[in-house]
Amino acid sequence: MESIMKSSALSVTENELDELVIRILRLMNEYINCKINIENRIRSGCLDLAKARYITGNRNISSLQLPGEDALGVEAQYRVSQSNKNGFMEYKSINPVELQETFIVENFKNVNLSSDKSTTRNTGNSSKDPIKWFGFLVPQSLRQAKVTFEKCLEVVIECANIQSELSHCLELYKNRKKDIEK
Repeated sequence: MESIMKSSALSVTENELDELVIRILRLMNEYINCKINIENRIRSGCLDLAKARYITGNRNISSLQLPGEDALGVEAQYRVSQSNKNGFMEYKSINPVELQETFIVENFKNVNLSSDKSTTRNTGNSSKDPIKWFGFLVPQSLRQAKVTFEKCLEVVIECANIQSELSHCLELYKNRKKDIEK
């Protein structure tokens, strides 16, 4: 009777291991596809940047137009938040609309409602759109590069989620494998 219970417990554990292995293989496939997608998007974005530099001249679109680390009013358009879900970290991006709403609230806190206008703080909100760093009449290929790199960020977050889940599944597999060996 005891051997029947052990064999049924082993078969349940072995079935769990089989399911984990299948899940791991699917996650590995998704991870590889995600990496290929990132590579393709980066290549496309870089080609669009090269096209924009060719059209406008290499001095009009270069790293000299980028603000430095100490520039006021420059904030990230995308932020990543993380949460613990099912034992592994899940990442998600906060969309620009939510970010803009929080920016408006934060800037409203900086405004002094008194009649003295000299005490209001200037946050340097003039360059919220990074495309404007390169002028107002920028080529369409530069706008396309911006969109491509933004989509690439979404794919990178997806890839991080897959990698986190894959690590969690591998850890589960190792633990269950140790349980069988005991």
